Amino acid sequence: MQKNALTRLTSLYLCLMLTVFLLWPGTSGYAQIAEAKYRLFLWLTGGYCALSVLLWLELALIRRTAAFARPSLAEWLLLGYLLCSLIACLLSPWREETWLGGARHEGLLTIALYVLSFCLVRRFARPAAWMLDVLGAAITLFCAVAVLQLLGKNPFGLYPAGLTYYDAGKAYSGEYIATAGNAGFAAAILCTAIPALLFGAWRLRRWHLLVPAALGLAVAVWMNVSAGLAGLAGSILLTLPLALPKGRARKTAAFAVGGLILLAMLGVWLLPNLPGMFGEAHALLHGEADPTFGSGRIYIWKNVWEAICARPWFGGGPDTLAHQVSAYFERYDADANRILRATIDAAHNEYLNIWANQGVFALLCWLGALGASAVRFVRRTRRRRSSAGAPSSATAFRRFSAFPRVSARPICSSHGPCWRDRGSLCRIKLRKQ
Repeated sequence: MQKNALTRLTSLYLCLMLTVFLLWPGTSGYAQIAEAKYRLFLWLTGGYCALSVLLWLELALIRRTAAFARPSLAEWLLLGYLLCSLIACLLSPWREETWLGGARHEGLLTIALYVLSFCLVRRFARPAAWMLDVLGAAITLFCAVAVLQLLGKNPFGLYPAGLTYYDAGKAYSGEYIATAGNAGFAAAILCTAIPALLFGAWRLRRWHLLVPAALGLAVAVWMNVSAGLAGLAGSILLTLPLALPKGRARKTAAFAVGGLILLAMLGVWLLPNLPGMFGEAHALLHGEADPTFGSGRIYIWKNVWEAICARPWFGGGPDTLAHQVSAYFERYDADANRILRATIDAAHNEYLNIWANQGVFALLCWLGALGASAVRFVRRTRRRRSSAGAPSSATAFRRFSAFPRVSARPICSSHGPCWRDRGSLCRIKLRKQ
C-alpha cells in the first residue's frame, strides 16, 4: 500500500516535470522565464515533497503500514551536503540572501528541495517505458517551437516584438530558444533526451521514439552550440555500451568507446590549428590558458578560485558568488553607443561553484554522493540483465546538464531534474508497459 501510493505520486511528479515544467515558458516571454520556471519548480517539487511526507506520515501513524528503509550512503552524504549548506548560510556575511538565493535561485530552500526530491525519487520511483513515450512527446513539442524560431518566427511572443533568434548578441544579450530559455540549457536537455530516446528505440524496440530523437538531433545541429554538440556526442558514446546485451558485446563496445575517446584526446593534443573549442583544448593540454577560452570560462574560474581561497571551509553561502567576485565582463554596444557590463554570479563549473558557495566539506559530500551512486548503479547493472543505462531509465530528463553545471537560467530547471535522475539511478529497474 505504501509503495503503491507513493509510487503513483512519484510517477505523476516525474510526468509533470517531463511535460509541464519542460514546456512552460511563462506568460512574459524570455524576459521573465527564470522567475516563471522557478515558481513552477517550487509548486511542483515543493508540493511533491510535502504530499509525499504527509502520505508517509498518514500511513505510519494511522494505518501503521509504512516502513522506513535505512538511508543509503548517497542519501547520508547528501544530507551532509545539506547540513554543510545550512552552516554556510549561518556563517555567511550575506545571510539574508542565502535562504532563497539571488538571481540564480539556488538558496538553501532550493538545495533542500533537491536533496529531498532525490531521496524520495530514489525510494519510490519505478522507471517504466511509458516515461520515454512521455519524454518523446514533450521533446517533439519542444523541438517544434525551436524549429519555428530557427526559421525566423516568434511563436508565443517569447522574444520582444520584432525580434527573433538571430538578433542574439545584437538587439539583446545571450541566446534563447524553445521553452528552455538559455540556448545552452536547451542543448543540455537534448544531450540527455536524445540518447535516452535512442536507447528506448533500440533496447526496448519502441521505434517511434526515433522520430523525436531525429528531430532533437536536427535542432541540436542547427543551433550549433559547440558545447552542446560535444556533450551530445559524448552522451551517445557513453550510452552505446549500455544499449547492448550484457556480455562480450557490451564489454567490446565499452573498450571501443574508451579507445575512441582516448584517440580523440590524443588527436587534440597532437594536432595544431584546430578550430573552435578543439583549438582551445589543444592549447590547454599544452599549458597555454587564455582567459578568453570557453567564452571567458578561464577568466571566471581564475576569479572564483580567488574567492575560494578567501573562504575555503564554508564558502560565502549558497548563491552568493556575485558578492564574492568583483570581476566583470564588458562589451561595447555600437547601436546604443554604450558599454554593457555583466557581473559573474556563477562559476560555470559545478565543483568550483559548490566550493565557493558552500565550502570544501559540502563539495566532498557532493563528490562522495556521486561516487556512491555510480558504484551502486554499476553493481545493480551487473546483477540485473534488465537494467537500463543512465538517462533513459530514470526520468530521462537531465542532466539535463551533465555533472558539470550548464550555464543556464533558471539554474533550478537545469539542476533539479539532474538530482531526480540521480535518485532514479539508485533504483533502476526498467519495465515494459
